[in-house]
Amino acid sequence: MVIREKYTVPKRFNTIAITLMVVGILAIVGLYATHGSKSDATSQARFWGSLLQNSVYFLLVVNAAMFFICAITLAWGGWQMSFRRVSEAISACVPVVGTICGVILLLICFGGNHEIYHWTDTEHVKHDAILNFKKDF
Repeated sequence: MVIREKYTVPKRFNTIAITLMVVGILAIVGLYATHGSKSDATSQARFWGSLLQNSVYFLLVVNAAMFFICAITLAWGGWQMSFRRVSEAISACVPVVGTICGVILLLICFGGNHEIYHWTDTEHVKHDAILNFKKDF
């Protein structure tokens, strides 16, 4: 007989998680206020670069957890069963973190801000011979 138990997260853990999310959002707003809203190109590049680096980092972390599950399952490994739920919980964030990372990358490439990737600015490409040669790619 198999007994399936559903794990319910204690209210204290939910409160801590929501508090950390609010702190993260406030940190992004603070970084935007100090660097992203300025007209200085270096400050804006620092803001967008920081957002892109952090989102890609966390996307790689959740993808590594998912890869771990896939590799051990394909190898018929049974030794990971004691902590498989942890990897499953981490890899459950892949769609959310991937969406956030994709939105940030699309804002950098197709937004009006061309400080990080100067090749996304069509006016700059017209005047640069090397980029103009590569525009077909």
